[in-house]
Amino acid sequence: VVFSPYRNLLVATSLFTRMDPLAMGAMLALYRNKFPQQGKGDLLKFCTGFFLLVLPTYFPNVTAQTIHITWQYFSIGIGFTMILDASLSGKFKILHAILTNLLLVWLGKICYGLYVYHLVGIALAYELILLLLQKRIIVMPQDSPLLWCFAFFVALLITISLAWFSYWLMEKRFLKLKNRFSHISFSSNLTMMTIVFINQDAWGYIK
Repeated sequence: VVFSPYRNLLVATSLFTRMDPLAMGAMLALYRNKFPQQGKGDLLKFCTGFFLLVLPTYFPNVTAQTIHITWQYFSIGIGFTMILDASLSGKFKILHAILTNLLLVWLGKICYGLYVYHLVGIALAYELILLLLQKRIIVMPQDSPLLWCFAFFVALLITISLAWFSYWLMEKRFLKLKNRFSHISFSSNLTMMTIVFINQDAWGYIK
């Protein structure tokens, strides 16, 4: 697959390019649930994680889908995992304050929609800005950095709006279904009584 002319298959088939962020996040959650963060080495974790986030930017862009894509996503996944782990103890005050900010927490709730609809948001923003330029509602060169910033914020606003609507209309309803599969804990005595009654009924039916 690596040397296939269809190099985009790397993205879909390589474990390191797709599965690792989900797997590392799950493993971190399970590990820290059992062994709470004590705050040791938080600054080192943050610096290492930040370095791993920046490192892929010095290599070909992931959209080029070169051989580097097999480690670039992996590096980003490890980087974010280390940064999150550094914030869990709460002793890294600045990082903890940023990641527990109410706005970021809210964006985290709708983050799947941000991922799903970001291309739609970009496309709609592009069409809207072209229309505004044609109607001369806004007048500035198309290569203007100011126009790029305006396009970015319009695309971001559209994407957030779509993601919030999707979360409110669909995702929230599906999340409620998980309560039907919640684990219910019984006391040992109640469990034993239930087993006895079931066995008695089954024995009576057999006789």
